[in-house]
Amino acid sequence: MSISFTFKHLEATEAIKDHSEKKFEKVLKILPSAFDVHFIFEVTKLEHKAELTCHSKIGHFVSHHTSENLYTSIDTAVEKLIHQITKEKAKINHH
Repeated sequence: MSISFTFKHLEATEAIKDHSEKKFEKVLKILPSAFDVHFIFEVTKLEHKAELTCHSKIGHFVSHHTSENLYTSIDTAVEKLIHQITKEKAKINHH
């Protein structure tokens, strides 16, 4: 599994990377077969956007969230991704 980061209009810090990786551990509990993970962080005037893409055996998942706080955006994007994955896994298990 590879995790990559893209920072647009903000400085790449280890704190942001560590927080993202820590939050992504929740995803790995329900989706251990994740191949590629890409975090994109972007800051515009008052908005902080976090976008997360994940490729795995069961599909390609994308989530994003924009808020006034980057850490809140990361947390919410990860929660949205978890919701998408559990929904997809439920579809697969019912067939």
